[in-house]
Amino acid sequence: MQNSLPQCQNPQKKSSNPILRRTKHTPQYRRLMKFIFTTLLVCLSALSFAHNGTTHDPAALRLWSISNQQPVSASFMMLKDQTVYFETADERIVRVPLTDLTTADQSFVAQKQQKIEVLNHQTAVKSAFPIAQVILLLLLVVVVSFTYFAFVRQSPYRYALASVGVLVLLLGFTKKPILGTDPLFIDSAFAPFKPNVKTHWDNQYFYVEDLGMPTHPMMKGITAWQQQVPIPQCYVGTNAWSIPLNPVVAATPVPTATNFFKGAVALAANGIPIFNAYNNRGEDSYLLGELDQYGGHCGRADDYHYHIAPLSLDSITSAILPIAFALDGFAVYAAKEPNGTPMTALDANHGHYFNGVYHYHGTSNYPYVVGSMVGVVTKDATDQIIPQAQTKAIRTAGTPLAGAVITNHEATGLNAYKLTYTLNNQSYDVNYSWTSRAIYTYVWGSPTGTTTNTYTGQLCSLSTDVDDLWSDNAFISVFPNPSHANFTIKLNPPLNVQAIESLSLFDATGKKLFYTEGYQSEIATQHLANGIYFLKVRLDKTEIVKKVIIEK
Repeated sequence: MQNSLPQCQNPQKKSSNPILRRTKHTPQYRRLMKFIFTTLLVCLSALSFAHNGTTHDPAALRLWSISNQQPVSASFMMLKDQTVYFETADERIVRVPLTDLTTADQSFVAQKQQKIEVLNHQTAVKSAFPIAQVILLLLLVVVVSFTYFAFVRQSPYRYALASVGVLVLLLGFTKKPILGTDPLFIDSAFAPFKPNVKTHWDNQYFYVEDLGMPTHPMMKGITAWQQQVPIPQCYVGTNAWSIPLNPVVAATPVPTATNFFKGAVALAANGIPIFNAYNNRGEDSYLLGELDQYGGHCGRADDYHYHIAPLSLDSITSAILPIAFALDGFAVYAAKEPNGTPMTALDANHGHYFNGVYHYHGTSNYPYVVGSMVGVVTKDATDQIIPQAQTKAIRTAGTPLAGAVITNHEATGLNAYKLTYTLNNQSYDVNYSWTSRAIYTYVWGSPTGTTTNTYTGQLCSLSTDVDDLWSDNAFISVFPNPSHANFTIKLNPPLNVQAIESLSLFDATGKKLFYTEGYQSEIATQHLANGIYFLKVRLDKTEIVKKVIIEK
């Protein structure tokens, strides 16, 4: 009997593919496979070991008030199980129950803890396998697969495979960039107006707290007055303004000409909200004469806000900082682009893309700020964007006073103002003030006489804590600032050269542009583009951040 094995089990059976039989042992084939394998190994290794570093940012020493104890000078370490951990200058660890601290210190701890949580979240996101790396790996798989089937297997579908590979490559290279905004960049726009504004952020929003009273003159020049006067608003705590940190471009921009007639569409860098160019009746507030010389007036809750771009802020923030942020998360610039060059042509939404990121521009012509909301926003049943801060009226809203022209508005004392208006060639005054107990008194002059009314409202205040990032540290000076070609770092006593561990310079996106160990008195900037930069001075126990503006 003849023994035989099934054909599929025959170890000596040769490949039925003549191409593969001819090529799989050839030197060319082995070199090709070796090249593909090596390429994959190198790319996978790069993906595995690539990561973004983090910086250590300890807090500076602070004097803490503790119940039934002497004040303690120490730096904040962490909050755990409602216990605050401090480190003193001699490196002792102090543990204090959170409830034993003053309200101001508890607020400071909450802000610091929030920043720590944000940093932890950012580190976790960076350590995850990035989407861009996944796309790169998929592209490599496509290339390797095509190479194998086209040159080894001689597949009849190789042209279809090539088409798919090209399509995947095109999709990979045309993918829109991530539009996340660096909180430090947003904070730099609000920094010139501190301490009248306070800022903080979490993973989702950048929050701005203020009292709704700008430092510039208000109300003067209004010719269509609705008998409202500016009083403080409590845009604090849970009622702070919210700017999205991760804006998403909408499939279809939403026009402001037919939407958002209630509430704000943007927030100016001084903390004052910016409303639709049209009032709640669908009319251009500026052309009607409802606005003062700065583009603002008061709403029905005596809340001061703008209806056009606050271009006057550009001279305060410098020409290369945003003057506002729309409530969809995108910045609003004035007459220049982020790099300091003149504004280029705007699209129908009153903005355009710059380096892959969208921003709006403020102009003196309609729509003044935002023509259409480019970013995704949510609005409630009243047609206002949410979330946003709310006002609270303390008296019945006024009515239009035809023919009245506001000629002046000035402070007459602590929490006291006088508004002067003319009507039929006669001048009248409105004197109003409020007490520390939120009792508001209005003494209203009019052609029919003077009336006095009192109302009970609400008062609030901003935290007096100074943000370490923007504090004016007397030990280090940076000049000239703005810088043109280079800037000098001067150390003031008692700080000396030996105390400096390192110097680093970052751009607004957090990219490190310069680093040196020890002290260096001058840093060249002529090769850098116009913009906002951050100088980090590392000491033994702390790190000081100084903002540097480069304008050429």
